[in-house]
Amino acid sequence: LIWPLITSSFSCTIFSDIFGMISAVVSTYMMSAKCQRFLYTQMLAELSETDLLTGLRNRNSYEQRLRAFSALQKEALSCIYVDANGLHELNDTKGHEAGDEMLRFVGSTLQSQFGKENTFRIGGDEFVVLLAGEQEQTVLEKNKRSRCILTERSYYISVGYSQGEPSQIGLPALIKQAEKQMYEEKHEFYRTAGIDRRKRV
Repeated sequence: LIWPLITSSFSCTIFSDIFGMISAVVSTYMMSAKCQRFLYTQMLAELSETDLLTGLRNRNSYEQRLRAFSALQKEALSCIYVDANGLHELNDTKGHEAGDEMLRFVGSTLQSQFGKENTFRIGGDEFVVLLAGEQEQTVLEKNKRSRCILTERSYYISVGYSQGEPSQIGLPALIKQAEKQMYEEKHEFYRTAGIDRRKRV
């Protein structure tokens, strides 16, 4: 009578241990799969908001930031609109690799001054910086440093700047003002350099 009880107890213990091990393996697998799905989702979200060439925030992320900024009615917002001068000409004379290097350097310079979360590449050679609550003098000094760093590498940018409260000027008007200034400076750059951009094919 004792031996069957011992055998039965031993079998139950083994079964319990095996079941526990299987449960642990399944639980670990489920947690691992859940973590992988989370990381994959995060990676996709990051890729959807990142410019692959420069590593900056892309236009999709820029438009999301605009929606967030629209709610900031009583905080001073700054917009810096930047164009990399001479990209087309650089691509024509030295190849697209040289043009890509220029864009990466312009992007990294703006990022170093204004932060990755605030700096966006929204087009081929166009960048925008959006800042909330920054003192105008601070923004202008950072912009000046950016120009100096780029000039040392013989890269030149056209810049437009505007600052105001969305409740007073409206965010679209704020950005349009900075964009208009940028294009005026860009036109002057090419006029001074004697480059007729209308000849571009």
